[in-house]
Amino acid sequence: MSKVNDSKKMAYKKIQAFVGRNKPIVLSGLVIVLIVIMVSISAISKDDPDQVIQDFSNAVRQDDIDELEDLISLDDEEMELDEQKLQQFIDLCQNSPGYFKQQMWQLDAQKSIHDPKSEMSTENPLYGTDGISLSDIKNMGSFYLKKEEGFFSDSYKIGVRPYYITISSNEPDAIIMMDGEEVFKSTKKRLKKRIGPLMPGKYHFTGSKKFPYAKVTNKKVADLFMDGGEHRETEVSLNLSGKKIEIESSFSDTQVFVGKKKVGKVEDLQKFGPVSGDGSIKIYGEKEFPWGRSKSPVKEVTENTESIDVTPMPFADKKGKQNLIDTINAFAKERILAQVKLNPSVFTVAGDNVVKEYTEEIEETKEWSFKDPLKGKALGTRIDFGHLEFTKEEGLYTVKIPVEFHDKTNQSDLGIDKDNPLRERFEEMVLTLTYDEKKKKWLVSSTRKLYHLGSDLGYFKGKDVEKSEFN
Repeated sequence: MSKVNDSKKMAYKKIQAFVGRNKPIVLSGLVIVLIVIMVSISAISKDDPDQVIQDFSNAVRQDDIDELEDLISLDDEEMELDEQKLQQFIDLCQNSPGYFKQQMWQLDAQKSIHDPKSEMSTENPLYGTDGISLSDIKNMGSFYLKKEEGFFSDSYKIGVRPYYITISSNEPDAIIMMDGEEVFKSTKKRLKKRIGPLMPGKYHFTGSKKFPYAKVTNKKVADLFMDGGEHRETEVSLNLSGKKIEIESSFSDTQVFVGKKKVGKVEDLQKFGPVSGDGSIKIYGEKEFPWGRSKSPVKEVTENTESIDVTPMPFADKKGKQNLIDTINAFAKERILAQVKLNPSVFTVAGDNVVKEYTEEIEETKEWSFKDPLKGKALGTRIDFGHLEFTKEEGLYTVKIPVEFHDKTNQSDLGIDKDNPLRERFEEMVLTLTYDEKKKKWLVSSTRKLYHLGSDLGYFKGKDVEKSEFN
């Protein structure tokens, strides 16, 4: 017995001596054995498609990106693992239970194809579905059950399919950003580019281009979880035409100015732009007329601007405006004076047609009411420049403008009577004035009564109404 014990002690001492002399080798051997055991355990777990699918489900439910990264295998060597896109997938599954359930049904169906021992769950909507081939099932999903053949045994991973996005713009020199990084600058010869392979996910695109009067930007989102298409190809088109407006004028040869820069005539511009709609762009028109150069009011381009009228106003400046006021006020006084004196020759600012109308009226007064002529005088006017229209008709420059005449006469609604006391009356008309190039002045060429409908038409209410009072 003592001999046996002595033998064991001798063997133990030899082992101790060997380990002492070869400690690094022994420790390395132990590590290798442990690694082999761990790899074997891991291989066993990855050899089971049910376990892989369950681990995938748990990683998504538990928001475990690290575990998800261990489970997935990218199908294309050029694909880059993007944790942000994995997080998007997790968020989508957690916020859309229906979408997540669909992913799990697809993995379950793919498992039954790869593993003959596994059967598709009878609760799976794909179970026994006619018209869906095995090839269709294998091709389902951005994330799918991927079988990888090994030397000793096969294993399973969650495969990630590659996607491609073709981005394009309708403008050269456009800069296109994807998720904040520049990925393409278009040229006249190349307006599109194919990007990929990409992981499934949401990609944010911004296209921009600087124009003389605007920086045009367009943004779009490509959701490859939803819009990947049958071949996992999608397109993002960024239109950078920008906001264009119509430039209008009663005179096609009106020169258009943006700021202080001349940009061309109305007849050559039509649609103008792109222009910024933030109010920084100011546009007006100018034109040479027989009485001098006139310009239109300056107008700002806003988000709601679709067109701008740059018809030059002959009375935009203070001098020209006062000239028209003086002409209309002179007519206001002369129309009363001609009837009081029964003499149409007092008109100095009326055209032939207007003089004819008043002449006929005066002759009727002489014939029927000679003993009861009009008495009184003009008291003033209100002229609405806010509703002024300026055109060229039949070769003549023409202005139409609403005017309210304020008089004090013995005229009533029933006519003129010597016994009528003088009382104040208001009469609304639209005056038409034409420019006489020979006489170099404006003349009242026609009148149209409004019969107190001016307020209904919005006349005489704005800040552009000029009021005059006579002595």
